[in-house]
Amino acid sequence: MLIRVEAVRPGTVPAEMRYYIDKPLTGEVLANDSPLVLRGWVWSPNDSIEGVEARTESGECIFQTLNQYRPALNKQLGLAEDVALGFRLDLKARPDTGRVVLRGLGSRAAHVLCSIDMRGMDESKAEERPKQLFFMHIAKTAGSSVNALVQQYYPPERCVSHVESYHLRPDMNVLNLQDKLYVSGHVTLEVARRRRYIADGCKTFTLLRKPASHLLSHIAWVKRLGLPEYAREYAAHPAHIQELARMMNAMIFEEFIGCMGEMGHNLFDNVQTRYLANAFSCLLDDGHLEQALATLRTFDIVGLNEEFDRSMRLLARSMGWGEPAILPRENVASYKCTWRELGIGPDHPLLRKLLRYDEKVYAEACRLFIQARNSWLCPEVAE
Repeated sequence: MLIRVEAVRPGTVPAEMRYYIDKPLTGEVLANDSPLVLRGWVWSPNDSIEGVEARTESGECIFQTLNQYRPALNKQLGLAEDVALGFRLDLKARPDTGRVVLRGLGSRAAHVLCSIDMRGMDESKAEERPKQLFFMHIAKTAGSSVNALVQQYYPPERCVSHVESYHLRPDMNVLNLQDKLYVSGHVTLEVARRRRYIADGCKTFTLLRKPASHLLSHIAWVKRLGLPEYAREYAAHPAHIQELARMMNAMIFEEFIGCMGEMGHNLFDNVQTRYLANAFSCLLDDGHLEQALATLRTFDIVGLNEEFDRSMRLLARSMGWGEPAILPRENVASYKCTWRELGIGPDHPLLRKLLRYDEKVYAEACRLFIQARNSWLCPEVAE
């Protein structure tokens, strides 16, 4: 049986109030003899929410105070870690119960959050089940903020970030990963599919960044590691990154580019194209560009770092999550450098070579983003 979760009518919940239902999700499969578990979080800045109440048509009523902790969400909302926003209710309700109404009880009012149709849905609507989301996290494209956003909607145990490190863990196998609702990491879409990190039909998303800004951010990150005041971070990185940091701080930038080697190319030479074409440890050519463009067009959602807020709203609406409670800003770089400090101009021939493919890829990403943005007739996403 499939469960239908219905949002409340506009105006039932105050505009500033935020909530999300982790379980059940619209289209979730529920056995006919299975009880209903309700799980999620709720928060309002203007009315202290004491707990949630579920009431069925058959008369069952259960109340639960907010006693589940969501630390990542608390951080985004500026709340102390010991403030509980989450809840879990275990009902005896069965499919013949009919409708279940979930309300958030505040100090001043009760707010209907959603209703759940326990009679189920037509099996032909199985495609409405929530889809797994894969985020191809290209380094230095605000990926930490994307991970933080998703944690507003999915519980931590259903999310995996930095999946590139999980193949080293004996306790994390393919089935564990395909059971997740969210998988992200510094891995290409091709690798995620080949290693079966994601299930068939998984929604796919990536963020791209203006190539010159993206390159400068990578340069600043490596250059910073070689400075004395960052010695502890430097020691935590592998030898090849340490060597690049030493070289960058010992040479003029033009000299460094000429001898940076394979790892340097993977970090500084058309990096976004490399992710999309799954082309590392090689020199790029026009064939890699065409592959990158073709792969980019297969993503369900393409966002832009420079349009981060609209990109996140587009992602949330595309996934059926509703308006984000807050648009996070995580892991913002504290150390920055300029082209002038590097002794090179942004139009230098060396830089043009390092950016030539990424600029074409970014132009296509802008086209895809604008096309998707304009399909949403709402001020939060479209102009």
